[in-house]
Amino acid sequence: MEEPVTSSDEEQESDDACIFCNDLYSNSKNREGWIQCNRCRGWSHEACSNAGGGE
Repeated sequence: MEEPVTSSDEEQESDDACIFCNDLYSNSKNREGWIQCNRCRGWSHEACSNAGGGE
């Protein structure tokens, strides 16, 4: 399994919506992490995706 791609403000210029909660990137809090899905290429909050393997 590939590692998720992370985003910074410089990398993500469009106002994408989280594929899980539908919140817009422009509404993100400072330092809130986003990752890109390797399959659909959509973006999500790290917390929404559970990419860290918690819970």
